[in-house]
Amino acid sequence: FSKAHELVCLGEQCNQLGLAYLECGKLEESEGMLKSALRLLERDGKPRSDLLSAVYHNLALLYREKNRLVEAEQFSQESLRRLSLSPSKERTNVVACLASIYRLN
Repeated sequence: FSKAHELVCLGEQCNQLGLAYLECGKLEESEGMLKSALRLLERDGKPRSDLLSAVYHNLALLYREKNRLVEAEQFSQESLRRLSLSPSKERTNVVACLASIYRLN
């Protein structure tokens, strides 16, 4: 496998682990894994908008859970921007997350 492929695979795994930590309520561990996922996926020479969108979405969920709503909104907006570059079925989830952030404000 190429170095770029390895970065994408590691980034995907960090994203999944970060989401699992989030679902278990381990917020600090989740944040660390999700930030690692971003770093890995952004190092790839050809960043995949769909994967980056998912990581930004998961960070928005994390920051919403931590009641850091300004950051949650920023990450949701970035997720939507990335998603618009690569349309996928996740659009509804991101919109729902953004809507819930606004309800909390």
